[in-house]
Amino acid sequence: MSSISAQRVRPRSAAYSASKHGVWGLTQVTALEGRDHNIAASCLYPGNTRVERASATTSVEANMSVDELAQAAVWMALLPPHVTMLEATVLPIKQPFIGRG
Repeated sequence: MSSISAQRVRPRSAAYSASKHGVWGLTQVTALEGRDHNIAASCLYPGNTRVERASATTSVEANMSVDELAQAAVWMALLPPHVTMLEATVLPIKQPFIGRG
């Protein structure tokens, strides 16, 4: 589980974006080294997801539920054993992503 911040960074998010990009690197290495052992690796890049936080602030951007994100994760996991989805970006249609900087 990574984040769209691995693909499109936001200001003041260096540590978060770098760590999420690291997940993508780990996914690629795991996929490469696991290939001979029939091990698949996938990276899911979620967009804004509603979660409960003690200090949560109201977001003005579109978001999706944890259950909606979980559907994508389950779909990836249910692929046949000889098939993998290396990466997938899942986000609300109205969330800024393309053109985000």
